[in-house]
Amino acid sequence: MAIDQFIPEIWSAGVTQSFISRQVVIPTLNTLYQGDASRGNQVHIINATTPTIVDYAAASRSITAEALADTEVNLLLNQEKAFSVFVDDIDKVQAAGTFNAWTDAAGKALAEDAEEYLLTQMLAGATNGNAGAVVVDTLRKQKMQSAQSGPK
Repeated sequence: MAIDQFIPEIWSAGVTQSFISRQVVIPTLNTLYQGDASRGNQVHIINATTPTIVDYAAASRSITAEALADTEVNLLLNQEKAFSVFVDDIDKVQAAGTFNAWTDAAGKALAEDAEEYLLTQMLAGATNGNAGAVVVDTLRKQKMQSAQSGPK
């Protein structure tokens, strides 16, 4: 078995391209903390709460400052997926350029696995009214409901 000329980047790019092109849910997610993440990490995400907006003129141009508040969401990174295949003569297969079907299938399988995991997690945390593990800025929600119902 010869592996003198093997170029792993070609296979990696093929799997990555297939993985990305098959995603439906993943592109809609916030990836802001992706660079902070690595295996075994837990990313602590701090979210600011919305301050109260007051009518400055009605308050005789005098208001009381609110204390800053925040909420924390912990993002646990605990998923690692891989695949492995045996190829008798990788140089021959790579030279022939016939490995695309396998890299495409691997990318598709990885995307399906990731999407299924995400959807399962999303559905497990969902309830009527999005209560439970979903973080909701309740102060802002109360303010919006109050504004919709009109002045009291």
